[in-house]
Amino acid sequence: MKKSLEQILKAPIKGIKRLDEEVHIVYNSLGELTEKKGKDRDFVAASVGIPGWFSMTLGSISLYFPSAYPTIPFVFPLISHLYDALDNYERVAMDKYNVTQDASGNKIPLDITPEIFKKYSRLIRLPTLAAGIAYTAATLYDIFIDKGTTMTTVVSHAMLGLGLVGEATSLYIKDVDPKAREKDPFWKRAQNWLTDKVYARTPVPIPIKE
Repeated sequence: MKKSLEQILKAPIKGIKRLDEEVHIVYNSLGELTEKKGKDRDFVAASVGIPGWFSMTLGSISLYFPSAYPTIPFVFPLISHLYDALDNYERVAMDKYNVTQDASGNKIPLDITPEIFKKYSRLIRLPTLAAGIAYTAATLYDIFIDKGTTMTTVVSHAMLGLGLVGEATSLYIKDVDPKAREKDPFWKRAQNWLTDKVYARTPVPIPIKE
């Protein structure tokens, strides 16, 4: 029996969603760490997201502008990531206006990001991070292996890599998900699992009664 396209793609899509959740848990842990140090999550997102967008834009123009065809795949992402840059600016620059108070008088940040953008950002953040890592790897390849690469290409790859990683970091870190807060990062869960296994196999000495 032939499998439908939906059945074929079910497992890969599930795996991608799981990977996205694991990456989000890591970024959420970093966000909580910054909050414990007294820094605002939105400020951290803006600090990497806004420069990231400019770096990504300049890198893509420098690398692909001479050829029209390779530029096409970058047009839509650049425009869509522009909204994230503007969202970051509004969150930070308008911070004093985007708050309300609870019954105890504590300040509560208002959620000013439209729901449609949240869904879109969750869709593109993992591919953005993957592309950033790929371009960063290309930069290292250019520097240490391919000695014939021009400096323009090296700088363009570096700007694209760092810009895309910055953009992905912005999208992940400001997405506060209660479910992500409840889970430890993968390596911590793995460490706990190994620790439990080691302790479970460690023989417990039985005291001898005299």
